Amino acid sequence: MSTMLQQIDDAILGIRKPMLDRLVAEMPADPEPWWLQLWLDLELQCSQRNLQGARSAFASFTALPPSKRPYDLHYRMVTGWTQFLAESTEVDEALDLLQDLDVDTMTDVGYQARALRTLALCATQQGRYDDAQTHGEHAVALLGALPYPAAFGNALTELATIYSRKGLLADAVRMQFRAYETFTTLDNPIALAIAMLNLGVLYGETGNREKARTYFEQVRTIDTGADAERFATYAALNIGLLHLEDNDATQAIHELLVAERLSTDKSKWSMATGARRGLSAAHRVLGNIEQARLWLQRAEDALAMASNEPQRITHVIEEARLLMCEGDHQRAIDILEPIADAARQRADVSALLRSLAELHVAYAATQASSRAYQCLLERTQLETSVTNTTAQQRLALFTVEREREEERRTAQRERDLLHSVMPGTVAERILSGERRIADVHTDVAILFADLVGFTTISENMEPKEVLDFIERIFTQFDTIIEHHGLVRIKTIGDAYMAVANLPDMVSQPAHRAAHCAMDMMKAITDGTYGVRVRIGMHIGTVVAGVIGATRPMYDIWGDAVNIAARMEQHSEPGRIHISQAFAEELQGFGVTERGTIEVKGKGMMTTYWLERL
Repeated sequence: MSTMLQQIDDAILGIRKPMLDRLVAEMPADPEPWWLQLWLDLELQCSQRNLQGARSAFASFTALPPSKRPYDLHYRMVTGWTQFLAESTEVDEALDLLQDLDVDTMTDVGYQARALRTLALCATQQGRYDDAQTHGEHAVALLGALPYPAAFGNALTELATIYSRKGLLADAVRMQFRAYETFTTLDNPIALAIAMLNLGVLYGETGNREKARTYFEQVRTIDTGADAERFATYAALNIGLLHLEDNDATQAIHELLVAERLSTDKSKWSMATGARRGLSAAHRVLGNIEQARLWLQRAEDALAMASNEPQRITHVIEEARLLMCEGDHQRAIDILEPIADAARQRADVSALLRSLAELHVAYAATQASSRAYQCLLERTQLETSVTNTTAQQRLALFTVEREREEERRTAQRERDLLHSVMPGTVAERILSGERRIADVHTDVAILFADLVGFTTISENMEPKEVLDFIERIFTQFDTIIEHHGLVRIKTIGDAYMAVANLPDMVSQPAHRAAHCAMDMMKAITDGTYGVRVRIGMHIGTVVAGVIGATRPMYDIWGDAVNIAARMEQHSEPGRIHISQAFAEELQGFGVTERGTIEVKGKGMMTTYWLERL
């Protein structure tokens, strides 16, 4: 596979449009393979939501003779085109093409997952939710093992919708939260904003308007670049409608005016319809009937530009409410009854509940008490089932939130434990999934300190007293090394080891370690511990890494470590013993030559005492 082809695959399957745009600009005049430009033309038309252009691009492919349609091109073209068809509700055409492709036998797992997502979407639109679940779960399983988190997050969101339609509410909530967590790992603010909007809607549907409002407000804080106005519109529209549900019509008008202006500027007629209808309802609540009528007419104008059935139903119901405010209850009944009948046929519970509520009021106002009672009874029975469903949704949300909180606590405990036994940056590398950590560091200042006399003193102590005694000393050492920018590597018995210049680089590591050693010596001398400390130091190159899977430990190895340990072993109580390499870093300042000593494994070495700084 060519490098260019692999990069384009990653851009398309990973939903990385900026990367795709860059690759298009870099496309050579004679690409390899030859069909790259043909395929990219289709993908670009699909990404721009140009149905006519995409259809023309796919027709150019099908017009080729079979010998010019290799399988590698065929499945790429079909999966891209059918995904766009399904998103455009052209379900039958998409399914015919996917049937010819034989998705189950595909060997390219990334494109197989793409095709499965399309099959799930088609089945969802046709109400075949069992098939949708099968395809959706298969897609999630495949994408979970691939390096395409944006596609994985989208697949989780789609599966959440399928679970919700099937009444598997707890599973739907879990999928939506998994999608949210996936999107938070991406440097993709648009994906994160979409996830927050979905969670806001989810909480709004269960009646938790405050939690819903929190997510919608968070959308406003995300920098979505060129899409900023689109998401600002979504946020304002949803927050405005929440205020309307809270009977805060004044605040609702403030938010909905923002949504209306932004959606009209960008010709987003579906959102403009919702904003204008919301403004009509808010003015109706405030008793401004003339303004309500004006906004509802403007909503109807927008609806004509982007009509869909749910929007039309909501518009008719708001029209009926306004008619009743104007005293025309019979006209309200005339437009509501067809809505209720259609809702019964489609089992559209939401539309039926809303239309029955208004029909009950309208019939009561016209003295048709028997029909008013029938509407009330039907609505009450329906509400009972809906209340049970809502209670299940709330329970599902509560259960998942509790599980997530426990997962967060467990993760925080693991994080705290790792941070307590190794440097913070190393701990974060492990937590981020890095499996093998082994680095070479140069100019590392290594300090060993040993408590002289501790063994004798501890013989007359209780175990708890021994632990408290050494903990007091090492806690003081921890404070000192942190002040000077060193990192503790480990303690073994009454020995203490710290380094400067790893895992993060610092300036003048030898000077830092020297100051640290002097302060450690002073702390022991000034204290009432009854022990003395001897210290040895060296500077050089080490290997640092993490060993152990179940009990990971950060440590350092190398000749420099051995020399530093020998410096401590050949030191004297109350003194700081350093190597020649370390002394040279201090340029002789405060250093006295000790002479030549024999060091195990190294032979004769000239070493020094650090006297002062």
